[in-house]
Amino acid sequence: MLRLGLSFQGGDADDHLVPAKEAGDALIGTSNALNRAFFLMEFGKARFKGPYSENFQLSISAPQKGSLEVPFLIAIGAGAAANLTADAVRVGIRYLFNRGIGTDNDEELGPLDKIAPGTLESAVESIESPLRQAHKAIGFGVERIRLKSGDDDLVTFDERSKSFLGATRFDPMPVSAVARVSNISGIDRSGRVFLPHIGRNVTFKMDDAITESSIEFLMWSHRQYILRKQNRDVIIKFNQILGGDGKIRYIRILQCSEIDEMLM
Repeated sequence: MLRLGLSFQGGDADDHLVPAKEAGDALIGTSNALNRAFFLMEFGKARFKGPYSENFQLSISAPQKGSLEVPFLIAIGAGAAANLTADAVRVGIRYLFNRGIGTDNDEELGPLDKIAPGTLESAVESIESPLRQAHKAIGFGVERIRLKSGDDDLVTFDERSKSFLGATRFDPMPVSAVARVSNISGIDRSGRVFLPHIGRNVTFKMDDAITESSIEFLMWSHRQYILRKQNRDVIIKFNQILGGDGKIRYIRILQCSEIDEMLM
């Protein structure tokens, strides 16, 4: 059993007042990020939406009267790996969350030490959206939100981390690279591609001017992926949108074709 507390501090929170909507966003964002962090620790895979692990039950334990600290109670099921003790999960959460908000992190990896670097990067990306949601209360009656375990602060959300999560920079220099489409959505013309040269999946959006031919090649690569075919590589030309740490936040695909065609 692991007990955590989400503590709202500074501003109106010191007078025991927090805007309900922003506080709710913080709860939803933090719980989604915690579920995705535990999924990585248990299965070694990055998860971007539910369902999550049945061995990780996250509940809100009733706070003391007048308190603005929201206690989380994490029950780790018997089916989880033996190394996923409360202490190990605490270490994993600290590392992953601090990576997600751009905090220098020299902490040990704990249960994440055997995760492939590319998978770990994808997992950090997977919690960025819920962490942004968890930061919505910052600047709206709250100056800091701390995720605590006893007296130990695991991670602190503040204006700096909110700014980091919101920062993006468009790189105007197009890049060409081999890619494999692992997910694609026709609704918003987005998805995820694996880029072998960086060893991980990244989110993509299609450029407004992308051609029908390029879309067909993206769909072909995804079809090959679904059918578990070895031949599923295409080459894409894209712009990078970088985060506050200089790493790829997502890419905008300008063109997609057979490898030989674009290399000619």
